[in-house]
Amino acid sequence: MGHGSDPETGQTGLGRRTSSSLTRFAKYDPVVGKYVLKNAEAGVVQQHEVPIEDVCANPEKLKLPWPWTSLLANASSDKDVASLDGFRILARLYYPDRMILGDGPYGMHPNFHG
Repeated sequence: MGHGSDPETGQTGLGRRTSSSLTRFAKYDPVVGKYVLKNAEAGVVQQHEVPIEDVCANPEKLKLPWPWTSLLANASSDKDVASLDGFRILARLYYPDRMILGDGPYGMHPNFHG
């Protein structure tokens, strides 16, 4: 049983989710919700469930493909996004270079700049 596990079942918080909890992801793209639940049901441990000491000791083990700099992106685009209350922001989307980072899946990282 690892850190962040349920003492009775040995499962992580994600592992206890089931397909019926897909409603939790109702506002998300259904493909993303199904992907998260599929990994949770398979017992895939997410990085945020691992103690920071273990992450620091083995950073490569938990590393995901990530376009952490625009130099690793092969394209970008600007998109106007509206919130539910009508507030609008301009979002810049970077598309990872698959030749460098592989086919993904890729994480999403929002940066908020003034």
